[in-house]
Amino acid sequence: MEDRNKNESPDSSRTLSTLKNIVALTLAIIGLIYSIAPFFGAFAFPFGILGILISGIITNRRIKTKQKKNWPIIGLVLSVLITVISLVNYQKHQTAVNVILGIHGVVDEDQAYEDALIIPKGSPLRDFVIDDQKRKRTEGKNKKTTVSKGQPNKDASTNIKEDEPTRPPGLDPNIGIIERKAPLNSYYYSLVDNLRIRSAPNTDGEISFRLRFGQQVEYLGEKSEQKEKMTIAGIERNDYWYKVCLIGGSRPEGWVYGGALINAASPFSKEQTGLIRPINFIRKDSLSKLIGRETYGNYTYTGIISCIQNSKGELIPDGRFYFDGYHNQSYYNMPLYGETERVRGKIKAGGLHGIFKEVIGLFETSISLEIEYNNGVCTSYKMISNAEGEIRESESRNPKDCSYNYIDSKLKYVN
Repeated sequence: MEDRNKNESPDSSRTLSTLKNIVALTLAIIGLIYSIAPFFGAFAFPFGILGILISGIITNRRIKTKQKKNWPIIGLVLSVLITVISLVNYQKHQTAVNVILGIHGVVDEDQAYEDALIIPKGSPLRDFVIDDQKRKRTEGKNKKTTVSKGQPNKDASTNIKEDEPTRPPGLDPNIGIIERKAPLNSYYYSLVDNLRIRSAPNTDGEISFRLRFGQQVEYLGEKSEQKEKMTIAGIERNDYWYKVCLIGGSRPEGWVYGGALINAASPFSKEQTGLIRPINFIRKDSLSKLIGRETYGNYTYTGIISCIQNSKGELIPDGRFYFDGYHNQSYYNMPLYGETERVRGKIKAGGLHGIFKEVIGLFETSISLEIEYNNGVCTSYKMISNAEGEIRESESRNPKDCSYNYIDSKLKYVN
């Protein structure tokens, strides 16, 4: 028995050694594949160095003991390749890697993160990730910024954190704006009703479609070669023609005169009767405070409102307003799930005046509501509810109440 064990011992030892070599070779191949990965492969450098040290020690021992050294030499070669490839990877993405590792001396962190992305350029997903990283770093910097007594932190006051309310200049301090990941500089609101969108960048182009006051479009990156003077909303303007597409639906395209638009990121636009103020991404309660009436839907709202300035330079809501409400919004400010709401009307002397309209679309259900106001007092209303072909109406020319609970309670099926 002892002789048999002695004879089997070398075979068992060789089997165990072969198994170890196979495992080591497999790990080396995985490390080599990892080192090739763009940006991430730069972090394979320590594993390459460790592989060189271990393979070198084993190779040296086998040379001294005159054993076969094929496996450790293969491991040594692979480790050298891992080290070289990871160094090349680091050179391509040096700034980004330094940011990740916290190494000082990085000048442009935004460019560093952009260089680190392996998502193809021109992809909407790449733009989304880049903007999201910028927002997170900005928030991180603002948290670290300390404010000394008597010295306001200007950077912190102008940065709006997601879902954290801030005060629009001169408007109700209880109105909270929600920052979204939409690039506001690419979006515009119409300053006038019946704004013509044309097939060419001039007034001779055929009318493709029209915009209501406050309706939103997306800028497609093309503009006319020269500016043109026009009078819009009682103000002479000198602007380019811009190629835009309508938000939602089939997204039809066309050219629009820039002087008839206000950029979503602008603080306000002048018109003959006052100012127009964009309000981007506010909740139902905030919109209710802004226009003086609760909305029927419960969405996130985006739109514009007419204002005047008081003696203190504050913006006071006065005049027309228009808001789109979306149940949910994607990165590009597009409505999702088919749920949308339009709210429009007019404010006079702090109260609703004239026709207040709401239209809600919920898949195969729609709700249309018109309420007439006279200096804040409700004088009549009419609601039509169409739920998959079942039509109900609620109407009154002398209502006791214009709340939604009351109007809903009066809904009756139409024969």
